[in-house]
This record gives sequence, C-alpha cells and structure tokens, in this order.
Amino acid sequence: MDKKTKNIIGYSFLGLVVLIILLYKFLPSDVITSLVGKDNPASEVLCALPVKVMGDSMEPVLKAGEKVKFNKCFETEEIGENTILMFKDGSTNRLAVVKELKEEKLALFQPNRGDQIIAEILIGDVIAVYAEKYRGGISD
Repeated sequence: MDKKTKNIIGYSFLGLVVLIILLYKFLPSDVITSLVGKDNPASEVLCALPVKVMGDSMEPVLKAGEKVKFNKCFETEEIGENTILMFKDGSTNRLAVVKELKEEKLALFQPNRGDQIIAEILIGDVIAVYAEKYRGGISD
C-alpha cells in the first residue's frame, strides 16, 4: 500500500471518529433512537451520559464524587414521582428528584435540601434520566 492510500484511509478513519463524537454530543436523543433503535448495543453507547456527581445536594441517594450513568434516550412516560433526572437550569445542568408530576410540569427536589421544591420545569427540559451506577469512563 502506498503512502497516499494510507493517508486517505487514515484521514477517513479520523473523520469517521470525529463524526461519531459530534453525533454523540449534539444529536437529540429521539433522533438517536430513530436511527439505531432502542435496547441494542449502539443505542446503549450513544444514549449513555456518564456524570460525576458534584456537591452533596443529592445525598444520600447519589454521593458527591460518585460516577453514575444517565440515559439520554428515554420516553417521557418513564418519568414519574421519585425519578432521578438531569435538567437544564440556565447554562447549568442540575440533578434532582421528581416530587410531583402535573401534566407536562415537574416539581423537583434534592434530597439533601429537604422536601422543598427547588424547581418546576417542563418535561421537555429533562436532559436525561438516571440509569444505573456508572463504573468508569470519567477521570477524577
């Protein structure tokens, strides 16, 4: 194989990797599931959102510094009382637990802050729902 062919293959591979990263980062979750389906290895990789818990507001449910996995590809029907989720709060992503669900609105609280509602959001503002404990992939 000559040098020109190797370069073409190398740049093609690099372009594919960059494309996959961009799709993972910016593609809406409903588009991901419509392209690759649900409950298969591709959707598990593309829908997983690893998070390192910052602060103690979610204790004792999630501990500060703990690495957990959220799911970006969820159905709105999966969200109910006591669902742990990530939502957009201005320019910040926050974690909270659903206290009440009223039509398309969610009342949220954080366990370490007591029973007080910290935010009311539209269900469309949910970024991801808690999937399971995450065991790697985020450096400390």
